[in-house]
Amino acid sequence: MAEYDPMTETETLLVERLANLFWRERRLIQAERSELNMPNGDPNAIVIGTSAALPMGQQLLIGRYQSMLTNQISSTIMQIQRIQNSLHSDL
Repeated sequence: MAEYDPMTETETLLVERLANLFWRERRLIQAERSELNMPNGDPNAIVIGTSAALPMGQQLLIGRYQSMLTNQISSTIMQIQRIQNSLHSDL
């Protein structure tokens, strides 16, 4: 939060939204790693070797979700910057 130093309620909400989006992005990465380490989604399975691949459908779904999060993060950052630039130009 300190990086964006929100001054208004709208800025605070946008910064909180940004934090949530980054959290979701980290969770996506963790879920993908977890899935790669658990063959067939079985947490009790033993992974042999170091190379694993997700089925194409899962890769595409993860890719779409990652793209959506990236777009939302970029959009939110631009909204924050736009509001902050507007506030600073009014001073």
